[in-house]
Amino acid sequence: LLCYQRNQVWASDIALWEDVAAKSPRNSRAHFQLGVAYYQAGRCPDAARHYELAWKLGKPDYRLLLDWALAEDCLNRPRQALEKLHQAAAMRRTGHVYALIGMIHGRQKQYAEALEALATAEKIDPKEDMLYFYRGNVYAATGESAGALEQYRRALALNPGNDMARRAIARLQSRGAR
Repeated sequence: LLCYQRNQVWASDIALWEDVAAKSPRNSRAHFQLGVAYYQAGRCPDAARHYELAWKLGKPDYRLLLDWALAEDCLNRPRQALEKLHQAAAMRRTGHVYALIGMIHGRQKQYAEALEALATAEKIDPKEDMLYFYRGNVYAATGESAGALEQYRRALALNPGNDMARRAIARLQSRGAR
């Protein structure tokens, strides 16, 4: 019976981290990992709540802020997402964090801000493939199909496994873009 009960806990990441967080409610890592599990399951409100708990219980952490920002974005709270990303950028200036800032601005149709953040990302780390994908999205949204294709191709050249860039290229080419 005990073995069966333990197997239930190990059946999913959510079950595992819910168990750990219940048994160690002051453990910031448990709440962070539970937030990750909830986010991956599409449970963004739960993810954001546990990221906040992890923040309150632990010391400031770059990775936590990135993941928390994505949960806030998932909840359609771009202002909060950007706040978290700017806090992360103050801790560690990476191409990845600026690419995410560009993504959020782009989704809000704040194209100048998006392009500025993506230019910063490129200066920091020109091998960050997602910055080109996000820039391609901005170009596609503003009707610059040729520029979008070029950016998606750059993303794909850096990361041949970038399926989002591959699908974006196919989508534009199906509309006649070259």
